[in-house]
Amino acid sequence: MSSDFKHNKSKKYTARFGRVIVIAITLVSMFSSFEIYKPSFADVAVAIQVSLAFFCVLAVEGCFIWLLNGLRKAFTSPIERFLAYGGVTALLFVMTTNVVTHGMQSKGYTLSDFQNSWLEWGAYLVLTGILLLVVAISFADSAVRLVIHSLRDQGESEEAILRARSKQRQAISEAQSISLDSDRVKTAMQHRAESEAEKLAAAIEGEAYILGDEEEPNGRARSLNGNGHFGHPVFASKASALTLPSGDDEIVSVDDIDDRVLTGAVTRNKPPRLGGGFFFRSNGAGWDLRRNVYDGNGVRKQPHISHLSSSKWKEMCAQNRTPAGLKNALREWLFEAICDE
Repeated sequence: MSSDFKHNKSKKYTARFGRVIVIAITLVSMFSSFEIYKPSFADVAVAIQVSLAFFCVLAVEGCFIWLLNGLRKAFTSPIERFLAYGGVTALLFVMTTNVVTHGMQSKGYTLSDFQNSWLEWGAYLVLTGILLLVVAISFADSAVRLVIHSLRDQGESEEAILRARSKQRQAISEAQSISLDSDRVKTAMQHRAESEAEKLAAAIEGEAYILGDEEEPNGRARSLNGNGHFGHPVFASKASALTLPSGDDEIVSVDDIDDRVLTGAVTRNKPPRLGGGFFFRSNGAGWDLRRNVYDGNGVRKQPHISHLSSSKWKEMCAQNRTPAGLKNALREWLFEAICDE
């Protein structure tokens, strides 16, 4: 038990002395490297020259210490350890060359061609090699490689999704292009066009109004009403009934207003929207009752029929509390206004 303890204690002391030796040699190499790199920055201020030379020393000797510590504690993958061993070997050669070259310069010995080349460009090429070595070991780390592989798999998955979506959009576009040429789509488009044309024609015929001895846009002539002039195809005066375009129906009483004019919902806010070409237009403290009429040239006019004052509307609302009652009152007013025209 005592021998084992002494052995472990000896190993600990040996390791400590080994670190001291490494540090001592590294310090000597640092001084030599400093003197090697310092003349290269003679064209700048002294403070900057010293700083740059110190950074070069830190790169060389610092990398050497970093590799030794990584081999002892951090580098686990085979690639990391292989690169670290190669880096330590190369840096030992660099440190040895710097120490020997600086020593020969101090004593005034003639340098070899290799040493001259080393002073000219070799020592500075080492800095680039150190940078490449550090980057290679960083990417050789197992954790970094795992992240890189994960990102690569994620990227490939996303690329596959994008390709699938692109093919899907292309297939949909081709299907839509083919469907436009099908008889079913052409028939549906024709039906829709005919439906829209029917609606437009009905709207045009419903708003037409002709003055004088002219014909309607659809070719049907209007008959005179009891007042001796052409009337609107929707309303009848009190003197006689007005013949509708169809020739089958006549408006003979105020009750017929509901079917032709008072088609909108009646509220207490303001007069409702009307049909048959009649409409209310705001004017001062009330609303003008007007209608759309057309002369023989198809020019639309909107003559004034009557005026519904704001006070009259409020009176109607006050006397008729229900929507039905208010509608009846407005219907009476419209009938009288139209027939008095």
